[in-house]
Amino acid sequence: MKSKEQKLRQIVQNLTYHKFVHEACLHLEKLDGTSSLRSCFGDLPEHRPFYVASINKLFVAALIFKLVEEEKIHLHTPIHHVLPSALTDGLHVYNGTDYSDTITVKQLLSHTSGLRCYLIDRHPDGTTMMNRLQRGENTALTLETAVKRVRAMRPAFEPGKSGKAHYSNTNYHLLAGIAETVTGVPIEKQMQEMFVKLGMRSTFVIAPNEKRDYHPVRFKNTRPPLDAFFGASRYDVASTTPDLIRFLRAYITGELFPADKVMEGQQWNRIFFPFHYGTGLQRFSIPRFLSPFQAVPEMWGHSGSVGSALFFLPRHNILVAGTTNQLATPQRIYRGIIQAVKVFEGP
Repeated sequence: MKSKEQKLRQIVQNLTYHKFVHEACLHLEKLDGTSSLRSCFGDLPEHRPFYVASINKLFVAALIFKLVEEEKIHLHTPIHHVLPSALTDGLHVYNGTDYSDTITVKQLLSHTSGLRCYLIDRHPDGTTMMNRLQRGENTALTLETAVKRVRAMRPAFEPGKSGKAHYSNTNYHLLAGIAETVTGVPIEKQMQEMFVKLGMRSTFVIAPNEKRDYHPVRFKNTRPPLDAFFGASRYDVASTTPDLIRFLRAYITGELFPADKVMEGQQWNRIFFPFHYGTGLQRFSIPRFLSPFQAVPEMWGHSGSVGSALFFLPRHNILVAGTTNQLATPQRIYRGIIQAVKVFEGP
């Protein structure tokens, strides 16, 4: 009979049975730390940091929630009270009405601002920044440049419209700017201080002037250059699964801020199947009627465009982190997670 370690290794290996997936890693751990299971396969060594993609939104959210706890800002603070007018003026004009001054911190955290995404939404010329990056256009996109592009894009809806959410990297780029403006401390320094506090020794903000090693991102069978793009954002991060597990445990248990205010009373809005978004959290949920033969566990945390995932399973008290490091097939990681949870909880 195979051990749990052998079964997990086979699951992770199976994830690489795809023409574009060259490496995969999965790590599961009980919330109380009493048991864990981890396996990596392919070209990604267990100890080597990888790009976490949009998992970085949890890092930014943690900094914002801390500022809220310290009463330096409030969730309902209009962002134009914090950010310079050069960033907020004319940012959100919908059907002839300028809603820019009504956007709040909470709306950014929950993707209910209606702002378009500079990365994945189509620009007026019909292209997307994501497609350009995949083609190898290593474009530096600062907050100021991102805002300029978003102003030229029609918003999805007015801010705070009931039942509406639109996933947008713009929201969290602005939140990073808010964290900087309120504290006077560069966002990358704030994040690095948080990583040090949590003992995340293999985690760092990717910066062009710091040549720290991390596993290159893949798009199909290419490795597009992304250092300029990462460096301009100043909150793109490389990490390992143990460090990510450590962070998520702190995020949901109150080590970083009063977590009960975040974990309880979430209002989930659908962004795209099978994801909903609350305030500073993403939820993965598949209804039972769509999976009649096997219940799929609900997961709270965040996913990333490179097949990265960091989630807490509230009904199982399990933390899970992983990646397939592939822009072309990011959804493939969830097959592995669902199978791995079954193994982890089995005999």
